[in-house]
Amino acid sequence: MATRDALYSDGTAYLPARELYRHFNADLPLFENVLVLGTGLASIVHVFAEKGYKPHFTLVEADKQILKWAMEFAPEGIQLDPVCTDAASYVESCNRKFDLIFIDVFNGRFVPPFVFGEPFLSGCKKLLEPNGHIAMNYMVNEWHEWLLVQRMFARVFPGFEVVERGENRLLAC
Repeated sequence: MATRDALYSDGTAYLPARELYRHFNADLPLFENVLVLGTGLASIVHVFAEKGYKPHFTLVEADKQILKWAMEFAPEGIQLDPVCTDAASYVESCNRKFDLIFIDVFNGRFVPPFVFGEPFLSGCKKLLEPNGHIAMNYMVNEWHEWLLVQRMFARVFPGFEVVERGENRLLAC
């Protein structure tokens, strides 16, 4: 799924999902519950299924039609919990815990500012299991904003790593 200036999902070829898989490969067997904030067409579900991993996924997507398509085209045999709401509302109201959280929220090529704000990131941290992992997909459009994103992410998740793939960055901890 794409717009004229952004690629939102590309099945098993979606680079951010593939990088997430590569980065956390050794821990994947430990992931039982995965939260995806900004589902698109659920490329992460396709990548994990292709590699033989089938945790329970909670898919949060604000666009009802996109979420419907994600469910319609999802691989069989995967436990999916679709939630049609925006990521900020979900994080604020959720009381579950997750082994992995993947933040992939975009408006076109831009990550909305709330996503790299401390309140949202701290809310995500509260949703992680004690040994849980988090990753955020970010596309660099403006260098000064990218530096701000890194500072904010580091405040909540010290010791994170950046995986670069073209304009995309995967912040992982």
